[in-house]
Amino acid sequence: MQNPELIEDVTELMELDKKNHSIVAVGVETGSPRLLAKHMPGKVKPFKIEEWPEIVLSAAKVLHENYWIVFYSVILGLPKETSDDLMKTIELIDELKKYNCIIMPITFTHR
Repeated sequence: MQNPELIEDVTELMELDKKNHSIVAVGVETGSPRLLAKHMPGKVKPFKIEEWPEIVLSAAKVLHENYWIVFYSVILGLPKETSDDLMKTIELIDELKKYNCIIMPITFTHR
């Protein structure tokens, strides 16, 4: 996350706390840097694409600590997805589950 202080400031302005949360949607899409490079190369700028899982988890922690419930979308079945790519996505989902979130898998179908 490029600016965690912004989340903290917005949390304060919205008066969020243990009894008053807010919801945000985040398109994680995949846990695989390889697939991200192929289908969404600009998604992580200004960070390095290899850092994607760590970026997601760092942001998840900041949002969780500031009383945000996050709706994460992940795309399964992207073109050229391998079992290794899928495992990376599953591993990322497993890590995200420890935070207050909803994970919505979306299946990608193509001909």
